[in-house]
Amino acid sequence: MDRDWDIDSFQSSDYTKRPISIHICAYRNASNAGDEEGNPPTNHWAAFFKLEGGRSVRINMSPGYGSDGRRGKIVLSSRNYAYTQNAIKALSFPIIRSTTVQTFINLINNNGREREGCRYWIYTIISDFDAAGHIGSGSGQATWDAISYYWRHPSGSEPREVGRGVFR
Repeated sequence: MDRDWDIDSFQSSDYTKRPISIHICAYRNASNAGDEEGNPPTNHWAAFFKLEGGRSVRINMSPGYGSDGRRGKIVLSSRNYAYTQNAIKALSFPIIRSTTVQTFINLINNNGREREGCRYWIYTIISDFDAAGHIGSGSGQATWDAISYYWRHPSGSEPREVGRGVFR
C-alpha cells in the first residue's frame, strides 16, 4: 500500500480474515444538502467486509486529497459491527469464493483503483469483485442501479448522474 491508503484504524490481523459478505452503504444526508459548489445532494458510499462474529473491515474512499483536491484516499478500518447504522440504503453481496481481506485489497491495488471516489469508485470495485468471481454475477449492475440515485432522508429517492472517475 502507498500514500493513497490510510490504515491507522486497521488491525493488521484482519488481512487474513475471510469475509462472509460485502455490504455497500449509502450514508444518510440528514439535511439533504448539496455541496459547496451548489451541486445537488448525493450520498457518500462505503463498503464493509463482514467478518465472523459481527465485525467488519470498512473500506472508504475519502475524496479531496492532493493539490487539486481530486485525489482520493482509501481509509481501511476495523470495526466492531457488521456495517454502519447510518445507512439510508444498503446492498449485501455474499462472498461466493472463499478469500481473504488481503485478496480484495490486492485486487483494488492491482487494478489501480486507489485514487478516485466515491460512488463511481464503489461501483468499480464491486464490478471488479464480481468479474473476479468473488461475489455473485450481477452485483456490479445492482450497485450501479443503487448509486445512480440520491437516497433522501428520511425517505424517497431521485436520479443522480454518476461522475465517472479516472483511474491512473
